[in-house]
Amino acid sequence: MNSFYKKYFYKSCLVIFLLLSDLTYAQESPPIVDFRQSEGFGAVFNENGEPFRDRVQINRVLIATQVNDPFDPNKLIWYQMPFDVIFQACSSEGGEYLYLISYRLSDTFDFDPLFNEEPYCQSSLSDFSHAQTFGMDEGSNWLRVQDSRRYSEIIVEDIFGSQPSIVTTRINMAFEFNLGALIFEKRWEEDMADEIPPPTDFPEQITILLDWGEQTQDLDVHLTGPDPGAIGSYNNEPERFHIYFANKENNVATLDTGEFSDTKPEKVNIFPPPDQAFLREGIYRLTVHYFNGNSTIADSGVTVQLLIGNKPEQVFIPPHAEIDPYGPMDIWVVFELHITNDGMVTVVPIQNTNSGINPSEVH
Repeated sequence: MNSFYKKYFYKSCLVIFLLLSDLTYAQESPPIVDFRQSEGFGAVFNENGEPFRDRVQINRVLIATQVNDPFDPNKLIWYQMPFDVIFQACSSEGGEYLYLISYRLSDTFDFDPLFNEEPYCQSSLSDFSHAQTFGMDEGSNWLRVQDSRRYSEIIVEDIFGSQPSIVTTRINMAFEFNLGALIFEKRWEEDMADEIPPPTDFPEQITILLDWGEQTQDLDVHLTGPDPGAIGSYNNEPERFHIYFANKENNVATLDTGEFSDTKPEKVNIFPPPDQAFLREGIYRLTVHYFNGNSTIADSGVTVQLLIGNKPEQVFIPPHAEIDPYGPMDIWVVFELHITNDGMVTVVPIQNTNSGINPSEVH
């Protein structure tokens, strides 16, 4: 598809997101929104690395609409493109809803808000920060939301008297998309066990991708992690490894920086030690180092994509902070991965920046 077609296609698909339902339905055929191939998650973070409990991100929603053929204005043709969308969860007397608040073309970085200001919304009773979403075979406009959570306080009697206790209830839900209003309406829900069982699907590999904007600059990904018995040196702490451009592999991680020092994206893979079934236990820390350039980390267009097994990707962007305006030797500590001895992975956002750090000093 040439650049003219891409631009024309992109612009025409955005009609879906303008809340101009009268214009949308004025076409011979209404647009088609298909969630069957989409996947998403509730781990949407603010600029401080804190999760929104009422946000759900859904990736690769297929949107098809009829537009005029650029080569024959009298002919209508169908175009389809994938979008990533973010919904905000709200409650009302009628039930639970997901309201569309922002969108982007899939495989791009920045989300565009649908409104100048987000509409008022009564807080949802559910916590979606652990949830995952999947399309449903029941129809192209249906969405299944798994493992949302609700918390309630109960009073427990024990030998010390009455004590408050928090009960967590896991809930699966199904929503139907209303194209005219651009909202999901909840159709059913089911309670799971009050106690959350340990996961059984442990990842065999974790992949991390570092990418940045178009301007000439050199950013490097650094991964530190557990390495029992390792002796401390100029570039690593005792009992810990340090993977970066000067030390690209060990027995649990590798780094691919491409042919040149400023090649992007940089890719890190984490995998189990030889002859072991699970990822190595411990804390892994991911840091981005701004080695060279005329920008700052916050303004470089840098993103970090995290893929854990077959789960939906998580994307991190740096916080804006008052740091050296020219950027070199600044760092962005993105997140930690806490891995248990049975391979369970917990992502802990850090989202801190610091200045004047040499590559070997990243720990």
